[in-house]
Parts: sequence; C-alpha cells; structure tokens
Amino acid sequence: QAELTGGKRAFHPDNMKEVYILLGSNRGEREGMILRALEMIHAQAGRVVRLSGLYETAPWGFND
Repeated sequence: QAELTGGKRAFHPDNMKEVYILLGSNRGEREGMILRALEMIHAQAGRVVRLSGLYETAPWGFND
C-alpha cells in the first residue's frame, strides 16, 4: 500500500515489484543519455538495483 507523504508516495518494500527495463540510444552522446535516463528512473520510480554492461552494436533499421 502506498502512503502519501509530503506530496510524494512512499512505497512499502513488501509491495515492491521486480521490473526489467531495456534502454538504448542511437543519437548524440549515447552513454550520457543512458546514464541520464537511469538518473531519471531513480528519481521518479525508485532505486535501480542492478545494471548490465553497455553494448555497442552496428546500426540497423531506418536511415535518416
């Protein structure tokens, strides 16, 4: 059950869910964009428990 405290929700650990999120970036400073996304996830959704390594692959899909 979430409680409202000072305008923010406080979640009890026994109600937390395990979530897997895949991030990718193909423009600009890619590593920095992913790190910023992780900061935003932490600020908005909660603690990031584990990270994989960063992998760079050849581009595929649409060309602009």
